[in-house]
Amino acid sequence: MSLKNIATVSGKSGLFKIVKPIRNGVLLETLDNNKTRFIAGASSKVSVLQDVSVYTTGKSSSISFEKVLQSIHDKFNGTLDFDPKTASNHELHKKMMYVLPEYDSEKVYASDIKKIFSWYLILVNHCPELFTQEEIKNDKTDVTDSEKSEQIDINDKVSKKKKSKIESNSVESVEGVEKKVKKPKQSSNSKNASTKSLPSKKEN
Repeated sequence: MSLKNIATVSGKSGLFKIVKPIRNGVLLETLDNNKTRFIAGASSKVSVLQDVSVYTTGKSSSISFEKVLQSIHDKFNGTLDFDPKTASNHELHKKMMYVLPEYDSEKVYASDIKKIFSWYLILVNHCPELFTQEEIKNDKTDVTDSEKSEQIDINDKVSKKKKSKIESNSVESVEGVEKKVKKPKQSSNSKNASTKSLPSKKEN
């Protein structure tokens, strides 16, 4: 499993495995011991972790959640020395500064930091394979053509919704992937025929 297969849902705590897209939404499964499945409909705000980023004060203005996870794991190695659910705002910001000195403390709120560390604990416990050296580095595992097709379908459903931020302005999510379409070759008799291409997606 990789971050592109894990999502958050606005208004729900925890993380969810993306099972598959369905007719009226996306089938999700709770990332816990219960593994409860439910459907996130078209009105649900689903954000894929691979597309989540955190504001920083650096030149790029943000950093991917994958790199934030790596930084947390480098510092704590799977075991936090505090409880993000009960920690004070001061302590949360202090811990965030420890793992990511360049984070933007004006845009990243304590509630966001609480989520970040809570998500880390969920992933360590239920997706430990994410934190192998190869996986956390670039999240570039080999996938089959059918898996690639399924991922495109999932993101197509998510991209129909408005781009959302996770409950506050500190964490950005970008949904949707571009479908590459191979243009058919034109014969010499159809040089003047018009072609239709899909608009390319602007990168953030």
